[in-house]
Amino acid sequence: MNLKRILFILFLGLYLLSCGNKTKSEENKQEENQKNVENTEKSTENRYGSNLVGYVTKPNDWMEFEDPDSSVNAVQLSIDPVNIITLDIVGVNGNSTVEKAVLLTKKRYLNLGISLENISEKNIEINGYKGKQVTIKIPDGRVLIVNYIEDNGNIYYISQEGLPKYQNELTKVVNTWRPDK
Repeated sequence: MNLKRILFILFLGLYLLSCGNKTKSEENKQEENQKNVENTEKSTENRYGSNLVGYVTKPNDWMEFEDPDSSVNAVQLSIDPVNIITLDIVGVNGNSTVEKAVLLTKKRYLNLGISLENISEKNIEINGYKGKQVTIKIPDGRVLIVNYIEDNGNIYYISQEGLPKYQNELTKVVNTWRPDK
């Protein structure tokens, strides 16, 4: 009887000790998961876009945006429903030029009644990629800045649209554009 009691107590003691102990691999997994959570919380931005239209660094507090009037390839993000960035592609495999895209954009807004004084054009460089920029002052107070970048025979459309007070914030994101991640 004593032997059974001793064995029972010994077994119970070992069982209780083993339940509270974690294996090294379980501890390592838990530490790794904690580090991943901390890194995710520390990260305030990520790459956003597609292989077709390129990518920008999207701040976490920005949202995805979808304009039903945009092209099927367009990828959009925004601060709010008024201040928007659009990534698109307007020419592939050398079937267009930056100059042609700029001319069509200017014509479109002139035909919409925007005066030539409210449309300007200049050469730009975004993240090492050269192109042209068209700036349009919309009568309702918004500003539309369209950047066209040519890379590997493709013409990329990177635009920012919104209120004047948000243009610097929009520009910071646009300046992170690249055709790849």
